[in-house]
Amino acid sequence: ITIVGSVVLLSYVLGVFNSIVVFYNQLIAKTNINSMYFSILLKAIGIGYLVEFASGVCRDSGNSSIGDKVVLLGKISILSLSIPILQSIISIIGDLL
Repeated sequence: ITIVGSVVLLSYVLGVFNSIVVFYNQLIAKTNINSMYFSILLKAIGIGYLVEFASGVCRDSGNSSIGDKVVLLGKISILSLSIPILQSIISIIGDLL
């Protein structure tokens, strides 16, 4: 029952997430900022939520060690996803110096 309830809540959250994506698209159109940054932000948020959900399911089923490894994998994924942003920040700092 817990897993079914979690799936129902996750489907609801995904519906709300769609409206957030529409908001971000409007924000990109108004601000003239590179859409790559918003795309990376949305991906990182999505990875975070999915990892938390998967980790919770693992812990509920009695596999907390697997849940911890899922969290570690999510953190590494977000770190690798953020490399282009870090490169841009370093480039901006280099231009300022």
